[in-house]
Amino acid sequence: MTAAFGVAYAASKGSYLVTHYLRHPWPLKAEEIVSQLLAGLAVVALITGLTMAMVGRRIANRKAMASSAV
Repeated sequence: MTAAFGVAYAASKGSYLVTHYLRHPWPLKAEEIVSQLLAGLAVVALITGLTMAMVGRRIANRKAMASSAV
């Protein structure tokens, strides 16, 4: 999911630059909104994924400690 948002962000920026070079860009205001939205979603997805990995590891360690104590 994070990669999808990152690729969408890169495609958005790249397509804006290409259309600007061809002298037919879309409004800068729209590009700024889309870029910020996609970058923000990519960062939120990245942080969520990293957090879930750490929480999962911690839960697995607790279960292993509990089963070895019995």
